[in-house]
Amino acid sequence: MARGQKYNDDLKEKALALLAVNNSVSFVAKELGLPRSTVKTWKEVYDKEAEESGEPTIAKLRQEKKEEFVENAWGLIGKVQTLL
Repeated sequence: MARGQKYNDDLKEKALALLAVNNSVSFVAKELGLPRSTVKTWKEVYDKEAEESGEPTIAKLRQEKKEEFVENAWGLIGKVQTLL
């Protein structure tokens, strides 16, 4: 895309959500067809604003998602064991 390209908020939110799950700037950029530098900047700005406001950073959000996944997986394993 052209230098100085403006992106809509939905695309930016999607990129940040993918970063919270994957944390690979390169992957997210490729997946959404964005310049890597744009995704990296969005991540850095988000993390800085999050730290200043006491909100979780991308890394913290990713950790929370991992913990939620593990908890849900163990819940499903328990249900399967009960059925067996």
